[in-house]
Amino acid sequence: METLTLQGARDYLNRPSTMSRGVDYLGSDAGFHYFEHKQEIARDMRFRISLAEGIYLPHETMPYHSCFPERRDAYDTIKGLHLTIQSDFTCTLEGNTYPNPAEVPAELWQKVGTVHFAEKRHHEAKQMEQRLAPYLRNTPAVRFTYPVSGLPAHLLPHKYADSGAPERPGL
Repeated sequence: METLTLQGARDYLNRPSTMSRGVDYLGSDAGFHYFEHKQEIARDMRFRISLAEGIYLPHETMPYHSCFPERRDAYDTIKGLHLTIQSDFTCTLEGNTYPNPAEVPAELWQKVGTVHFAEKRHHEAKQMEQRLAPYLRNTPAVRFTYPVSGLPAHLLPHKYADSGAPERPGL
C-alpha cells in the first residue's frame, strides 16, 4: 500500500486516469488514514496518509480493517474545496460570496484544494495569485486553474497556438 502526502494524493487524483468512481475513506489506525480510489476499468488503488500531517480530518474516524473495511465517500475531502476568484477579487466558496479573501473564514482556507481565477488576462490572474498567497500560506496542496480560450488552437494567433492547423484528410 502506497503512503502519500495530501499533496501527493491530490496530484494522483488530478492525473487523467481510467474512469474514476471516487475515493472512499476506509478507516484509521494509530499512524494512518486509509483510502481506496475506485476505478471503473483499472484495479482499485489503496493508499494512506499519515496522521502526523494533521491535514485530513474526517468528521468521525473509524477503525481500519484491511480485509473488510467500512467505506465512506472522501473524494471531496481529499480534493478540497473549490474557491473562485472573480476579476474584482470577490471570492466564491461553498456557494457563499465574499467581498475579498480577508472575509473568508480562516477555518475554510485549510480545506481549499483548487483556486480558479475567472480573470482571462493571464498577467492579471498571476498578480491575483500573488495577492492571494498570504491567505494560502497554511493551505496544503492548492492547485490553480485559469480560464482557457474558447478558440481552438488552429484559430489562435500563431504565437499562442501549440500546434498548427488540424490535418484534413482528402484535402
